[in-house]
Amino acid sequence: MTIDRPIFILGSGRSGTTILNYLLSMHPDLCWTSNISLRLPYVPFAPVTQRVLDMGEMGWRERAKVISRKTGALHVSPVEAKSIYDKIGLRRDILLTEDHYTSEIDKRFRKVIERHLFWSGKPRFVSKETSNNQRYRLLNRIFPDAIFIHLVRDGRAVANSIQNKNWLPVLDLWWTGNKAVDHVKEYDNPIQLIGDHWKHNVEELLHAKELAPGRYIELHYEELIDDVHGVLRRIVDFAGLRASEKFISILPETLPNMNEKWRTDLTAEQISALQKIIGPELQKLGYEA
Repeated sequence: MTIDRPIFILGSGRSGTTILNYLLSMHPDLCWTSNISLRLPYVPFAPVTQRVLDMGEMGWRERAKVISRKTGALHVSPVEAKSIYDKIGLRRDILLTEDHYTSEIDKRFRKVIERHLFWSGKPRFVSKETSNNQRYRLLNRIFPDAIFIHLVRDGRAVANSIQNKNWLPVLDLWWTGNKAVDHVKEYDNPIQLIGDHWKHNVEELLHAKELAPGRYIELHYEELIDDVHGVLRRIVDFAGLRASEKFISILPETLPNMNEKWRTDLTAEQISALQKIIGPELQKLGYEA
């Protein structure tokens, strides 16, 4: 199978990349790692289950259910593929660059994508995996025609969401090679560590503009939630996907705005502490500090 311009969705955790993946993955030309693929890792034809979404009007109704997440336990839907990436040999706890390239990693990754393209009957592949933030340089080495979609969100909203999810005890800091809990005492307030993690992710991904000119698009979460149709049309056009008004029609026009919760969830002390760490980065990205 020819692997044509694989699409990688990038962005700090809790930046809206999961919902963007759900939306974009329902484009009729795309295949992806699914919940079925992960449950049946040794069944090479597992991606054939994605063809249920191509069954005429019933298929379009099923796509709409995936987007709204009103699906049953056995329904096929896109998921992160941590276990698959682990088997390929892509570490998630450190920064992976071109220097980590090996022909074996290249071969394994291509085999995974080729299998999905073949059994799903699709021409293009899309992947959303949070750890791709710290390995996009290697991905670019393997796939020099790859498309990178970077979704940016206000770092204060991200920090608040990660705190509410209680991810701090299990969070991998790829920029240190350690767990977040190993560095909490280095900060005046734990929220600063989360903010620092967001900053490192964003700063690293902004370099993709220079690494992949013409193949990198930067979008803001705030744009997405206000104009789903407009943003997805931009992505479809940028990625060279087939224009499909049927696809656009199953998307919601807007998404719930969860971006201002940090203003009430975080204390004045936490907001001030975050400002010291990520204030300049927020301004650089166009957010009011």
